[in-house]
Amino acid sequence: MQRGSLVLERTDPKVDFDFKTGAPVPGKTEPEEFSIRWHGSLIATETGEHTFTVKTEHAARLWVNDLRTPIIDAWVKSGKETEYTGSLYLLAGR
Repeated sequence: MQRGSLVLERTDPKVDFDFKTGAPVPGKTEPEEFSIRWHGSLIATETGEHTFTVKTEHAARLWVNDLRTPIIDAWVKSGKETEYTGSLYLLAGR
């Protein structure tokens, strides 16, 4: 498969997956040779500081409202860290 090729497009109501040693699309991708990108939106129910958490054994980035600066940047990993957090002030209803 060519690098950067779209293999699957779908809507996930919640981003909460654990592929263990498998692949997200068995037979189309190898467990060690895939990346995933989700696009979407969220609406804050309360105004204030909101904390986002990414749990992964692999590299990850999370952008919210600013596509230039991720609130979580674990793209280059070292050590055994698997949980990353970032906070952002959000307005209720937006």
